[in-house]
Amino acid sequence: MKRFSTISLVVAFCAAAAMPSIARAQSSLEGLLKKTSLNREEKATLEAEVKNKVKQLVDAPNAQALGDRRDFLLKLTRTSGMTPAGLAALADAAADPLQYVAAAEVFDAAYAATLVLVELKHASAVKPMVAVLASEFPAVRYLAARGLKGAMPVLQASAADLTAALDGLAQRGAKERDPIVLRAIYDAIDLHAAGVNTKYGDACAAALAAVFRGRQDALIAGSRDESKDLRGIAASSACYEKAAEDGRIQLAAAMAGLLDHCVNRYFDPDTSTEARPGLADIAAEQEKALRQFIKASGVKEPGKTVAAVLKSQSADLTKQEADARAVLEEIRKILRGDPWKLP
Repeated sequence: MKRFSTISLVVAFCAAAAMPSIARAQSSLEGLLKKTSLNREEKATLEAEVKNKVKQLVDAPNAQALGDRRDFLLKLTRTSGMTPAGLAALADAAADPLQYVAAAEVFDAAYAATLVLVELKHASAVKPMVAVLASEFPAVRYLAARGLKGAMPVLQASAADLTAALDGLAQRGAKERDPIVLRAIYDAIDLHAAGVNTKYGDACAAALAAVFRGRQDALIAGSRDESKDLRGIAASSACYEKAAEDGRIQLAAAMAGLLDHCVNRYFDPDTSTEARPGLADIAAEQEKALRQFIKASGVKEPGKTVAAVLKSQSADLTKQEADARAVLEEIRKILRGDPWKLP
């Protein structure tokens, strides 16, 4: 029969002794969260307890302790019967401390804190989640982007909160280089897929355009990862249809810029023969979106397509380039007219 070491017995005894006090603390806080209103003293109690638990995420001596502390906080966010007043008090108490830990250089604690932030699903968590999009850890940034996506249906009740979330996603998305995180950011911006009120179409279009502009800068600088934007391109048509004039102009200009770049790279002498079919496919998606923009604005689209020229596999690359640029100029000519008036 195996014998426990003295240290193991002590650890087990301490853990068992701590369980009742932890349960009491959990029960006490859950009771506050179920109240229809909290007074100043109750809010102060909640804030002190939550701040202490969040701080303990960083101080956790091992993975088990970290998991227990994370689960304590997660259980609070899932309190059965929690009132709007309780959720607001919890979010106000937890948001800033969680942001501080989530932005830290310790991955496990940062990830745990972001998990709790995501579960809050409250407007007070928007600014912290946007800040966490700047984390050095891709997994943490991804989780924050997913959290913002999940919060969109809740945020639509407030134009200021939803716009703040989109602005933050746009700013970080323009700088994001990790393909998985960038896709999550595009997912979060795609309000149509989330079933969010169509009145935010302009904000959605402006956010997508901002990310596209940042991505174009990265592509021009030599990143050569055009396929990262396919998710955003797929979301663009629905955003455009629901956007007002300013949002439509921004989105059309940004998409035209991406298409210009893709055509330029296709015909770049340094582009390999093997890379060209993939670029042709991406250009086809960009052009498809632009043509949908044009149709949505009630303007007739040109007959020939850039995609058909690029996929023709012509042996005469010089003629193929001339034909592609001629079609591209037709599209540009349309965009220089009403309602876009692009340069």
